Amino acid sequence: NLIGGLSGDMLLSSFFDLGLDEKQLYEELKKIKGIDFNFEINKTRKLNLNATHTNVRIKDTKKWNWADFYNTVKNSSLDSKIINNITKSLDILKWGEEMAHEEESPHLHELGTSDTLIDICGFFIAIDILDIKQIFSSSIPVAPGHVTTSHGVHETLAPATKKIVEKFRIPIRFVTNEQNIETITPTGISILASCAKFEQERIIFPDKFGLGAGTKDFGSLPNVVSLCIQNEEPNDLIVSKKILLESNIDDMSPEILGNFINLSLNEGALDCWLTN
Repeated sequence: NLIGGLSGDMLLSSFFDLGLDEKQLYEELKKIKGIDFNFEINKTRKLNLNATHTNVRIKDTKKWNWADFYNTVKNSSLDSKIINNITKSLDILKWGEEMAHEEESPHLHELGTSDTLIDICGFFIAIDILDIKQIFSSSIPVAPGHVTTSHGVHETLAPATKKIVEKFRIPIRFVTNEQNIETITPTGISILASCAKFEQERIIFPDKFGLGAGTKDFGSLPNVVSLCIQNEEPNDLIVSKKILLESNIDDMSPEILGNFINLSLNEGALDCWLTN
């Protein structure tokens, strides 16, 4: 549930709040060569919501390019399934940046540090540790107005983020109680675009919730992501959509109507009946 924003570190924070073992994630991330970091995890409060905030402290000084990202992930000792998921997310992020800058493999500005790799790799390692099979997401919150970044002045959806939202037809909702704030980062949206289903209606039976907080404080919008996890499909209640077809029929032979019932049931109808 993207309540007030989306970023890679907010997703990691929601996993930690849910109970993910920090040391286990750290050890898995150390399978990636060239990154040096540590997690600073703290409890915080965004408006009236208690959440976990993660500060990824980067200790290396490496400046990454796209080839570095791909080669480092490919040559890591991570499980091949995790590597494939990371690569898919990187592909989306790279495509968004290329479309926004109208050039191939554009120079990495804010994205050119190790925390980009930690955010993306950390997410897919986390869902592997927790054995998460499917991910569903709410629409993304977008504030009206504009923001200023190293790329200049643009609307509150960063250019790369906007391209990804357009390509994957990710649903947005405009929040009217804030303006001139960037709520969605390119890294965050590239992660969810690669693996999540954005469905308007989804019934789940949550076993546990985790809230991940962003660094920024918005005046009247809690900058948090809420993650709920369902461990197993409930056996006592099965929810599915059914369609009921009704029609008034005048002047038709009973023999035809009787055969229609048999044909309907053979084609998969759950039930079929006639009334006078």
